[in-house]
Amino acid sequence: GGLVMGLIEQAQKDFEAIVTNSNEFAQPIIIQSTSTGITVEVNALINNVHDKIDIEGNPVHSKNVVAIISELALNKLNYPVRDENNEVDMNGDKITYTDLNGNTRRFIIKSKLPDEVFGSLHFQLSDLSEC
Repeated sequence: GGLVMGLIEQAQKDFEAIVTNSNEFAQPIIIQSTSTGITVEVNALINNVHDKIDIEGNPVHSKNVVAIISELALNKLNYPVRDENNEVDMNGDKITYTDLNGNTRRFIIKSKLPDEVFGSLHFQLSDLSEC
């Protein structure tokens, strides 16, 4: 059991290192808990699914945005991830980040797709300006 647990812990640390490395793909986001009001800044992966283009062929901001966050990174910041039943409970939390064009984007967590093994938290986001 010790070897397997050691491998899982190492995988979680490796995942945290990848997701929080701003020299690679990660970018800083600000996340605010609706249950406690706690606000933290953490690096995460933001995936914009551009399903629309404007008449000049430029991608239009999509409503399909996924945030991938390391649970380990949030735990280190004492951010409340799980409820009393040990379930990921972050629906409704707010995420703010600056996109590649320098625009501030504000989102709310709509749903979660957690990967318990590697501590990876995948969230489907809704644009707050659309709500």
